[in-house]
Amino acid sequence: MDDLASLITRAQKGEKDAFGQIYKLFHKPIYRYCLFNTQKRETAQDLCQETFFRAWKSLSAFSQK
Repeated sequence: MDDLASLITRAQKGEKDAFGQIYKLFHKPIYRYCLFNTQKRETAQDLCQETFFRAWKSLSAFSQK
C-alpha cells in the first residue's frame, strides 16, 4: 500500500481508488471515535459519513506541509 502522502496526492488528482484506500485506512478509527463520543450507532455512522464527504469535497484545498 502507498504511503499516506502519496495517496493524498493521487486522490487530489482525481484517483478515486486512492481516496478509497484513504477511506479504508481511516474509516474504522473515525467511526470508533464517533461511536465513543455519541454512544449511538446511527449517529456515529452519520458523522463518519459526513466526515468523509467533507474530506472529499475539500481535498483539492488540502496542503501537506
